[in-house]
Amino acid sequence: MAFRISKNEKVNFATPQEMFQDNKMKNIFGLIDYQSKTIDNYMKTIKQDGSIINKHVAFELPTGSGKTLIGLLIAEFHRKKFHRKALFLCPTNQLVMQVCKQAKDQYGIETIAFCGKQAEYEPKNKSDFILSKKIGVTTYSSFFATSKYFDATDIIIFDDVHSSENYIAENWSINIQKDQNEILYNELTEVINETVGDSFYSRMIAENPQDGDIAEWCNMLPMPMIYEKLDEIRDIISANVRETSLNYAWSQISDHLGECNIFVSWDSILIRPYIIPTLTFPPFKNAKQCVFMSATLGKSGELERITGVDKIKFLPMVSDLDMKGIGRKYFVFPDLSFSESMHKNLIINLHHLSKKSIVIVPNNNEQDTLIEFVNSESPNTKTFKADDLKNLRDDFDSSPDAMVSISNRFDGIDFPDDSSRMLILYNIPKITHLQERFLYSRMAASVLFSERIKTRIMQAVGRCTRNAKDYAVVCVMGNTVLNELVNETNLKQYAPEMRAEIQFGIDNSTNLVNISEILENVKLFLARDSSWEGAEKHIVELRDEYILEDKNKDLQIFDKLHAAAMKEVELQYCLWKKDYMKSFNIITEIISLLNAPVLRGYKSFWQYCGGNIGKIIGNEYEKKAVQLFQEASDNVLGVSWLAQLANYKYDDSQQMENNLFAFNIERMEKNLAKYRNSKKFESEMTMILEGLNSSRGEDFENYQQKLGEILGYLSVNPNNSTAPDPYWIVNDDLCVVFEDKIYDDASKKIPVSDISQANRHETWIRENVKNLHHDADIITCFLTNSRSIEEDAKIHANNLYYCNKTEFVDWANKAINCLRNSYAAFTTEGDSEWRLLAEKYFDEGFSNPINFVQMIKTTLLKSI
Repeated sequence: MAFRISKNEKVNFATPQEMFQDNKMKNIFGLIDYQSKTIDNYMKTIKQDGSIINKHVAFELPTGSGKTLIGLLIAEFHRKKFHRKALFLCPTNQLVMQVCKQAKDQYGIETIAFCGKQAEYEPKNKSDFILSKKIGVTTYSSFFATSKYFDATDIIIFDDVHSSENYIAENWSINIQKDQNEILYNELTEVINETVGDSFYSRMIAENPQDGDIAEWCNMLPMPMIYEKLDEIRDIISANVRETSLNYAWSQISDHLGECNIFVSWDSILIRPYIIPTLTFPPFKNAKQCVFMSATLGKSGELERITGVDKIKFLPMVSDLDMKGIGRKYFVFPDLSFSESMHKNLIINLHHLSKKSIVIVPNNNEQDTLIEFVNSESPNTKTFKADDLKNLRDDFDSSPDAMVSISNRFDGIDFPDDSSRMLILYNIPKITHLQERFLYSRMAASVLFSERIKTRIMQAVGRCTRNAKDYAVVCVMGNTVLNELVNETNLKQYAPEMRAEIQFGIDNSTNLVNISEILENVKLFLARDSSWEGAEKHIVELRDEYILEDKNKDLQIFDKLHAAAMKEVELQYCLWKKDYMKSFNIITEIISLLNAPVLRGYKSFWQYCGGNIGKIIGNEYEKKAVQLFQEASDNVLGVSWLAQLANYKYDDSQQMENNLFAFNIERMEKNLAKYRNSKKFESEMTMILEGLNSSRGEDFENYQQKLGEILGYLSVNPNNSTAPDPYWIVNDDLCVVFEDKIYDDASKKIPVSDISQANRHETWIRENVKNLHHDADIITCFLTNSRSIEEDAKIHANNLYYCNKTEFVDWANKAINCLRNSYAAFTTEGDSEWRLLAEKYFDEGFSNPINFVQMIKTTLLKSI
């Protein structure tokens, strides 16, 4: 055969813009002005000869503004101009294929999709990538995998980097699922029982997650309590993961188990470092330049925490795109006026208005349930799952009546223009893994996640508005995201245009009488005729008001979090080297940076971390560790083991009070988050108080249960014939169970038969309520309108307490008043300041859990 003579690509261009202008294969006119300006800003990070000035670079553009084109042009410029190996990273294989198709069909850029197993990559594709003949496109998971295939990559473009955390973290995390790794989960649970105790163990082995708080419960193992068991834990995991998908991640962290955190729940155990040490991964560390692209980079250091990099050059936003949006979204919030029972029927009605709709649901079960419902109620509608679109996207686009149900995905399959005008967010979660859940709910560090959650929501709502002329309805159903969007404090954090769109949606979704009002407004929006013009003008006017507001926004909290993030990244690499002395000093710096009341919960987490490192160092650091544990316990409610680590010397009443309010504060704030306006809240409180004044025993019991629930107790009213009346679990060690007797004649003396019934309740509780400790204190209270007892019955009432209905209702009124004050100050879940303020209100109102127990135990039944 003849020798081949290779020809070099022509490089008579100085910028990516010039290169793209010469590209005659593109099917778009060219770059939009703001895209070109963004590239101009990027070019300041390299020299004319191609040498790198800034190794890690980040820029932000709204969803739908064409980040993909900018990233591809940067990669192609380096490949052609400097013969560099360039790799473009996406969250999923589906997005890899989408980017490659877009690159070829619209931009005239040749790329290679690397999907599936690396061993099955085509040899020609391998050589084209290795020889820098084409840009490679693959997933985060593939890049950070064990193979050396992507070694020596020069330029790495991180698309949708705000979605990358879990994809990166999974290579340094083992997530042990009870249903998939049952033996491993159970073995670790037994070790946990030996070290941490019953409150963890009883929930982890529970058969029914719907009992009490088990399904929503999560916690972190206190490292000082399990430190001596780490070798045993390591051996158990090593023996169980060899032939599983957990093996690679375990190989990354097995020598650093003490530098990781261990989070547990009823169905999973997550072991991972707080920040992923990505710079220990050579292909990432050795790249010449990494470019991070995002819909929103945030201001609190989230990018540093996600990528494990502390020095990032942030390019300035161009063309006011941080103030103005792409396309137009009409937000609809049905839950502000109607009950959740109408969700599925409304989804059908909204779909019929658009004929092409996207529904994002929280999990696969919800996905299957929704599709089954749509197939039944609207048989002419073709239904698709997200995975179906890998091969059937054209089928969806060409269908006159089709719906896609997407399970728990914020990142993006795009549906521009007429491919869909209807996006429905149905109960999608704002927290994605156990580390987030623990910090958000237990440590009350919601401020840390405000920007991360905002980013996920922005990404989700932008699936159907992909260009300046695009428009779509965004219907939000369910409490999770709704509470984030309608909360005034959170809403102020959004860009002015989206804030205006959301506020307009709130205004037009409240105080509605009939679902038809929602549907009529949606019709008017989709028609885009003169009837929408006034609304459009109003949204723009709102936006301009918010732009002026934005200029005066106080960013001090975000600045503190950002400064802390850079220290946190530095700390992670010190921990990985087991340099504990330096780590302790860095944690001290982090704690000093978090000097604001709203950061109290997050500060508490780092005080715990500092105490843990101090315990490892030992000697004089033992005293410092105890002090940090004490400060952490003082700063946060809801994590009882912090007080145990601090070896607090409470007297019994102080110990009890601290533990009791901490146990129910999370549930109280979850309940308050459901009330989106004071009118609905007051209506519910009035209904409870009126119910407690009812002369019908059944009504009283129902509202007694509701009272306990709204106050944050685990309150249950069993309907079993042998079961007691309502019982309130105060904490894992204490339960109050009631025998309610509202007699027609209040002068009736309590008979022995009713007392015998009450005496059986403790046995029933111990047998049936599994999330209580085996030696928990069960207080049985006889609650009645009677004020006397039959003389012969007294001998059977030795272990029973008496509470008159009037006294209970008086206490309920005081407690509800404390709750009113707490609700007036409520902002969002996971707010450490609010938790301490609520505790203060209940303390001052003598309505906290300790006051409740004291009231119940004031009078023995036999003494009346």
